Amino acid sequence: MKAYLGLLAAFSLVASANAYEFQMTQGKDSFIFDFPDNGRSIRVYQIDENEPHSDAMEGLMHDRFIMEDILNAVPELKEHPLNFWNGRSFDPSVNAFAAIRFGGRRYIVLNPAWLHDHWARIFVLGHELGHHICGHTAGLMRERPWERELEADRFSGMIIRAMEQSGNLTFQEAVGNAMEFLGEQGSVSHPPRYMRLQAAVEGYNSGSPCVGRQVPTGGVASNESYSGGAAPPLWNHNGSVTRLIADGSSRKFIYENPRAGLSTVGIQSGSLLFAGRKNGDSYSGTAYVYSRNCGASAFQVSGTIAADQRMVTMYGKSPKKNGSCQTVDYSDETLTFVFSGD
Repeated sequence: MKAYLGLLAAFSLVASANAYEFQMTQGKDSFIFDFPDNGRSIRVYQIDENEPHSDAMEGLMHDRFIMEDILNAVPELKEHPLNFWNGRSFDPSVNAFAAIRFGGRRYIVLNPAWLHDHWARIFVLGHELGHHICGHTAGLMRERPWERELEADRFSGMIIRAMEQSGNLTFQEAVGNAMEFLGEQGSVSHPPRYMRLQAAVEGYNSGSPCVGRQVPTGGVASNESYSGGAAPPLWNHNGSVTRLIADGSSRKFIYENPRAGLSTVGIQSGSLLFAGRKNGDSYSGTAYVYSRNCGASAFQVSGTIAADQRMVTMYGKSPKKNGSCQTVDYSDETLTFVFSGD
């Protein structure tokens, strides 16, 4: 129990009285990354210190002890300011993911039915932790996702080298056993197995550039990262206050203060409205409309920036959905953003 309490202190966890299961909805109350489906609601089980013993509690304790081993192996992580929580999901479509809930609470979630090997779990937990430490977010994962995944694999390779030196495991045990759980051919969101193995070897041999990287710890900045030290500027959109977050050519509009009534369809502070790119004097990318029953629905938009740089107007066709959340029609949509200050 002393080791467990030490882990709580190291991760700055705040325990409540009971364990509970909750919904984690991507784009609504959480930014889920390393998981490709936008708008999904996933049931996550979380335990707290005082929960009576159970199989679920024992499994999550095991995950937390692995995290403690990682912290002990990499001293630079012990004082990291981010606030991490472990979770489990038994959703059959989920294997593992990282997430930031609104308010800055960060999760690493595993499905034990998918990953039962102890050594492989070290690699996967290190990978998901790498997403957090490297400053990845849902928005960044949509841009060059293979690059972000390989960066997290490299971070995990560095973790394994450190743990191997402390005598806790070998590279072959952790990475070799994990490879069988990773897609051989890759996908839109994840690179093929051989590239992931190469990245882990690189991290094992050369370390990770993510150690020491400055990552925002709370508020909007922890949900979708942005460049620069000042708060992103505010823009008005149909009576709602939004923030424009710029990172290179990447552009995102996120609800800061939604207008009255939007909460009934699931929109709240931090909900994503637009994610795309700026090219010259034009914007293009993906916008989102929300509904009570269907959550967030994506559609493509594009448009231009006004000559004075104080207004952005984009056009697209938003989907109309029936009671079964099937698209039955489209309607013309105009998104106008007017600069209102910092």
